[in-house]
Amino acid sequence: MATLTPARRVAYQAFFECRRNNLRIRDYLRESKDFSELSAQDKAFATRLALGATLTKGKLDQALRNHLKSGIHLEPKVQDALRIAVFEVLYLETRRDAAISQGVELVKSISKRSSGLANAVLRKISEKEAQLTRAKNPKTPSELSWASGIPEWICLEIIESLGESAAQKLILNLKNPAPVYVLQRNVSEQQLQSSSLV
Repeated sequence: MATLTPARRVAYQAFFECRRNNLRIRDYLRESKDFSELSAQDKAFATRLALGATLTKGKLDQALRNHLKSGIHLEPKVQDALRIAVFEVLYLETRRDAAISQGVELVKSISKRSSGLANAVLRKISEKEAQLTRAKNPKTPSELSWASGIPEWICLEIIESLGESAAQKLILNLKNPAPVYVLQRNVSEQQLQSSSLV
C-alpha cells in the first residue's frame, strides 16, 4: 500500500482552500505552515501541482466528465482531489503507475469509499486523454488545447492572431514552467559574457 506524499497533500489543501474561498494559490502557500515544512523539492512540486490544476481546470473537468457515468455527483473535496491527480497524470512526467497510485491515495485520504472510483477513472484517463496531451505535433485548436491545458477558445484566438506556426510554438511553451537562472553576486564580466545568458 502506497503512502500519500506530503507535497500532494499540501497541493490538494491549497487547491481546495483557494477554490472554496476564492484565494490565490501563491498567497495561500506563502502563509501555509504545512507548506513551509516541506523540503525545497516538495515545495516546488506542490506549487506545480496546485497551480497546474488551477490553470488547466477546464480540461481536467472535461477529462473527468468523459469517464464518469452520467448522473454521478462528486463531493467537491473528491472532485478537487481528482483534479490534482488528473493534472499529474496528464501534464507531468510522473510514471503512470505512481501518478495513479498517489491519486487514489489522495482521494482515499478524503473519502475511502471513493477510492475504487478514483482508481477506475484515473486508469481510463491515463489510457485515453494522455494520448491527447502527449500528441507529437498538435495543430488544431482542440489538439493544442489538450496538449497545453489552455481552453480551446483561447487557442483559437491565438491562432487567429499569430498564425498557426507561431501560435503552436507559443501555446506549447506556455505549459512549461518558466526557467530559473541564478547569478552569483561576484561574477566577472568575462564569465557573464561566456555564459548563455547574455
